[in-house]
Amino acid sequence: MTYEMTAASLADLEGKRERLKSSRYDDRIEALRGEVKRQLAAGANVETDPQSMALASLTFLDPKKVRLGLQVMFGFMVELGAALMLFSSIAAEPVKVKTPEKPPMWRPKWQR
Repeated sequence: MTYEMTAASLADLEGKRERLKSSRYDDRIEALRGEVKRQLAAGANVETDPQSMALASLTFLDPKKVRLGLQVMFGFMVELGAALMLFSSIAAEPVKVKTPEKPPMWRPKWQR
């Protein structure tokens, strides 16, 4: 199993144990904790984001900090774009819609 799958299984079992208030899962939880420790010792929790890894190798920074910086920068750009679109929609002049004239109502000849 990969590190992410093992950690997810461990979290699921710990949640089940808390929810059911049972010691039924204790052996499996301890086995998964040992597996997670073994995988971490082997370097399994290495950052897998290629963009942050490339920037980290160029700047000699920690990949986790680079990834956090990229996430903050992306979030800031999204919020800035949303605010600018809101302000531009508020500042724009309202568009005047020309409604078509109603066609004359049809009447029979004897009513004209």
